[in-house]
Amino acid sequence: MSQSRQPDLAFEHAARRAGARHPAGVDEVGRGALAGPVVSAAVVLPDDDRVIEGLAGVRDSKTLTAAARLDLVPLIRAASLACAIGQASAAEVDRLGVARATELSMCRALGALKVHPDYLLVDGYPNRLDPRPQRAVVKGDRLVLSIAAASVLAKVWRDAYMIALASCVPGYGLDRHKGYGTDQHRAAIRDRGPSAWHRLSWDLLGTRKVQPSLPGLGLEPVWPGAGAALGQGLRAATLFSGRTDDWPSRREPRR
Repeated sequence: MSQSRQPDLAFEHAARRAGARHPAGVDEVGRGALAGPVVSAAVVLPDDDRVIEGLAGVRDSKTLTAAARLDLVPLIRAASLACAIGQASAAEVDRLGVARATELSMCRALGALKVHPDYLLVDGYPNRLDPRPQRAVVKGDRLVLSIAAASVLAKVWRDAYMIALASCVPGYGLDRHKGYGTDQHRAAIRDRGPSAWHRLSWDLLGTRKVQPSLPGLGLEPVWPGAGAALGQGLRAATLFSGRTDDWPSRREPRR
């Protein structure tokens, strides 16, 4: 894939000049999928321009190959003061709407950081659930290094989750399309019906007849380990190598 310009620390430096000690970059993935969670990552980088060189390959995750993203994970973790993952389930998307569920996943990622961020740099839109000072940056994953790093971590984590989920929910090809609305995915939903991990309030068949959400769905606890998947409890080599012997997806992931 073509390489865009390298993101830098200009926004992080501006936040620190304004008084912040630990600005955090935040980004999400999975917002537009038909199945699976919305996943967010938060990354706090040090106040040191040498980190730009160390993370020279970091870009918006959408411009990188899967192999390149995997290679970047240990570099991002090593360079960060803190990084963490949070998610909101398909049921929470149905109950809250995707915008609010996305904000919830960001709050969970921020809450799992071992360093308390005092300023947020958020890709695209502000997080209305978080009262901290923040700046929403249009195309932030292309401009802001901590946001770009977060986009890589969130993408790698969610892809691994969906690959594992495919073994629990066969027949939909979740390992291939990661829950997005491909023709193959919609055909499988038409043939098999939606699973418990599909977003039942969404137009799953592409007919523009939006299906009703399930009644009585409240906020559910985050899937075990998700809030700190990169920060604690799981070895990165296990989480991102395709092995599943040490991480919670050996149990059926929670909807």
